[in-house]
Amino acid sequence: MVNKNKLSIFLLIIASIVISFGGLIMRNINSADAWQIIFFRSLSFVFVMLLILTQQYKHSTIIKIKNIGYVGIAGGFFLMLADIFFIQSFANTSIGNTLFTLSSIPFITAILAFIFLKEKIELRNLIIMLFGLFGILTMIYDGLETGGLYGNIMALFCATSFSLYTLIMRKYRKIDMLPTLLVSGILLSIVTFILNYNDLIIPIRDILLCFLWGGILSAFV
Repeated sequence: MVNKNKLSIFLLIIASIVISFGGLIMRNINSADAWQIIFFRSLSFVFVMLLILTQQYKHSTIIKIKNIGYVGIAGGFFLMLADIFFIQSFANTSIGNTLFTLSSIPFITAILAFIFLKEKIELRNLIIMLFGLFGILTMIYDGLETGGLYGNIMALFCATSFSLYTLIMRKYRKIDMLPTLLVSGILLSIVTFILNYNDLIIPIRDILLCFLWGGILSAFV
């Protein structure tokens, strides 16, 4: 158990570092808007996830995707929302504000698990959560003065959506939910295409950055 906990912490640190590179990529995209970024990012993510699933499941890929059922689709839906809010937050506030607010994900998840899964919260964790909440409220208040309120709220919505996704994964952990990642990417592609189908022409450089973000960094996380 101790080794698993250490591994989880290590992977969480690595994931946090990788996610932080998303802000760097976002700031280096010159022409594409948030919706265009989400579309091309999701396309590359879908492509890579198909490769991963095919490599892992071989001829059982379709069956594994079907096995996630409606709960898997729900998980993919919340992950889709989290991704949309994530990019919208990056586009409308500072990278620091976004990432700081996203650090509330463990706290929000713990609260939701307490409400819906009846999991207990230790007093020490509760105190830490209150401090985290105070920090988030401070960042949102700061957004009122800097004009980044919308971006901060998007980051909070992203954290909540991802926490709901995590809750579904935890409740139905006996089901292999890896294909939900593919579902979220497909939903993202469909939604953003419908919203932006007449304005998807962006420079090759921006497309390559989106593919780097979605196909390598996001798939790695």
